[in-house]
Amino acid sequence: MTLGGAVAFFLLGLLVASYGPLLPQVQEDFGVSSSSAGLLLGAHAAGGVVGILLAGLGGARLPVRWRLLVAALVVVAGCTGAALAPTWPVLLTCVVLAGSGWGGFELDVNVLFASTRGTRSAAVLTLVSAAFGLGAVLAPAAVAVGAGRTSVLLASAAVAALTIPLLATAPDSARPDTAPGGHRADRTSGPARRAHLTGVQLGLTAVLVVYVGAEAGVAGWMSTHLVHAAGAGAGGAAAVTSSFWIAFTLGRLLAAPISLRLAPAPLLLASLLLAGAGLVLASTGSAVRTGYVLTGLFLAPVFPTAFAWLAARGPLAPGAGALVLAAASAGPVLTAPVIGASHDTWGPSAIPATLLAVVLLDAAVVLGLASRTRHRPAAEPATRTA
Repeated sequence: MTLGGAVAFFLLGLLVASYGPLLPQVQEDFGVSSSSAGLLLGAHAAGGVVGILLAGLGGARLPVRWRLLVAALVVVAGCTGAALAPTWPVLLTCVVLAGSGWGGFELDVNVLFASTRGTRSAAVLTLVSAAFGLGAVLAPAAVAVGAGRTSVLLASAAVAALTIPLLATAPDSARPDTAPGGHRADRTSGPARRAHLTGVQLGLTAVLVVYVGAEAGVAGWMSTHLVHAAGAGAGGAAAVTSSFWIAFTLGRLLAAPISLRLAPAPLLLASLLLAGAGLVLASTGSAVRTGYVLTGLFLAPVFPTAFAWLAARGPLAPGAGALVLAAASAGPVLTAPVIGASHDTWGPSAIPATLLAVVLLDAAVVLGLASRTRHRPAAEPATRTA
């Protein structure tokens, strides 16, 4: 099942990183403007949110393996249709369809590994999700060497089909009433305890929302900064972007063993502060490329660590996971206008500083959560019966 999860995360990275590099070809193929071609990205994001909500809220009664099967089939259908789409409306419709399957995968695979691996949840989730970065590296690289819309999206459909047998052994349930560590989730009914858990889970959701906005901001705006403020050409900017995702993948792999020895709060805080240091370097002319690579390296552990911590705070039913991931997916909607406004007001050189502010905001939320949860366990140990 771990291999199947890694392939699923690879698919998530491959698909989400494909659309940007394909935009010029899409403009040429369908005769649309740059702003219209950008709707492709919005179509994928909209489909993702719909898929997350449907998988978590509408599909809660289905076994996990069946939800994953449905998600895989939807991605296969959407990517195949998008690869062969004869008209612009058909392409957009198929991208929404593929995005909805993508969202189902994002929810169910994250919940599955966060809820079923006990104290190793953060490490296992971090390890398998490193495959996301590998997919994100290969997609733009394939486009750079001449792969077109048809071949890239058909390859994504093939990877989605591969997940079907690999995830066939997934459990019927992600055991949402079991906290990491093998303990039953705390069901204390006292108002104070309920408020504490709810507050922490909402805080961790905020961490994820801001983080996704930061990650998407760095990945989406670094090329603009590199080309227009740092003097890099389009090829150089693409090389730095690939290096960012390579470092991101390496960061996931390195963080897996570290998360077994370091509690979530200090790991998150260290990761965000070091990523902030990378953005400080990216704002300088001489170390801009190194700064972005280091930013990718240190951002990598944040999402899986925060998601596993959220699961450890209490029951993580599919419906709750859906709301968390849907909210996180809205992160770029909140941060993109801020980054764009700073670019329009102060120019492209302001991009790293704005991204730094977003990362430091996330670190402040983590610091507040760490203060609140200190000396307060997430769950009481279950009485052993054997």
